[in-house]
Amino acid sequence: MSILLLNKSKKKKNTDIIKPVDFFVNCFLGNLIKTGNRNKAYVFYVKLIARLKKDFPNKDPIDVLINSFNLMKPLVNLRVKKVAGISYQLPCPIDEIKSFKVSMKWFFGSLKLRKEKGIYNKMRSEILDVLNGKGLTLQRKYSHEKVVLDNRAFLFFLKK
Repeated sequence: MSILLLNKSKKKKNTDIIKPVDFFVNCFLGNLIKTGNRNKAYVFYVKLIARLKKDFPNKDPIDVLINSFNLMKPLVNLRVKKVAGISYQLPCPIDEIKSFKVSMKWFFGSLKLRKEKGIYNKMRSEILDVLNGKGLTLQRKYSHEKVVLDNRAFLFFLKK
């Protein structure tokens, strides 16, 4: 049995650093896929990039898209802690990747509430609204920040 353990090959760890743009595109396409058709999601993504190129001719459309998601990202997260039978939502710091994934979740959740026809038009109008400061995703972020500010008083429960 010890011979079998010695002959096992160790898996090599991937030490390549993932570029932020590649991470963004993979997360975006992963959230866009609903029926398992990655090609269809990629077509929506390419159409969105082409339209953003027309809307912002002097800027890189991927940078515009990433900047809009940076505006949507929460800075802190709420964690539920139960103390003496009462549940408190305690603000705690959130890392970059988790905040980005939360902003993606909020973005695709707000697309369901939009009135336009087609997911492509919904995405485009939501991104333009976020860049103008009035999207449904930003409203969700502001309400989240309000809850965080209201629950600052309970921060001493985190130390216990």
